[in-house]
Amino acid sequence: MKEDIQKDVIDSALIAFEKHSVEKDIVENIKGLAWHSGIVSSVAILMDLGTLASTLVYAFLFGTIVCLRLWLMKSLQSKGRLPPGPPRWPIFGNLLQLGPLPHRDFASFCEKYGPLVYLRLGSVDAITTNDPEIIREILLRQDEVFASRPRTLAAVHLAYGCGDVALAPLGPQWKRMRRICMEHLLSIKRLESFADHRAREAHHLVQDVYDRSQTGKPVNLRQVLGAFSMNNVTRMLLGKQYFGIESAGPQEAM
Repeated sequence: MKEDIQKDVIDSALIAFEKHSVEKDIVENIKGLAWHSGIVSSVAILMDLGTLASTLVYAFLFGTIVCLRLWLMKSLQSKGRLPPGPPRWPIFGNLLQLGPLPHRDFASFCEKYGPLVYLRLGSVDAITTNDPEIIREILLRQDEVFASRPRTLAAVHLAYGCGDVALAPLGPQWKRMRRICMEHLLSIKRLESFADHRAREAHHLVQDVYDRSQTGKPVNLRQVLGAFSMNNVTRMLLGKQYFGIESAGPQEAM
């Protein structure tokens, strides 16, 4: 009887162990299937991303080719109506060909391509020349044709809607402001009344250059002459100097 009970216990233990092994195998198989399906899903996602990236690259290249073709067609159509000039890049034009001293680059273009040179500065068309006769024609004989100024964003915000005489486009408003300046600021009588101020500023200029030269350091003429010009303007308009010995100071200038 005792031996039968021991045998039943051993059989039950073996059955439980076998059942546990089967469940363990099932769990391992499920884990394997899940891992395999995860890899398949990841591969599918990567393939979809690769397809999307390729599509975007092809679309970008196609758009670039179309834009270049349109730009070349436009350049060829307008080439016959414009002066010669250096080759231009899309979008930037000739801006990348200009160095820190653009006036020298303009002079070299005129020496290479002729007295009239067409340049594309970003989105702005420009023509430069170094011929005195052409300059005289532009500034004297055809001055009204070239007298206007573009309505830029900086001029709109800094000059109160292009209301300044130096930045306003050609029109009745600009002619009225020019007449006021000529009568009240730039007339012979008014200029003679500011002769003492100009002489004093010239004296300050010479003294400033001399004092700077005594230090043994190079003199920045752009800074010195800029202050000299600004002082002459502020003395004429406001009766004060904002740079130099008798300056009112930057706080009052602001």
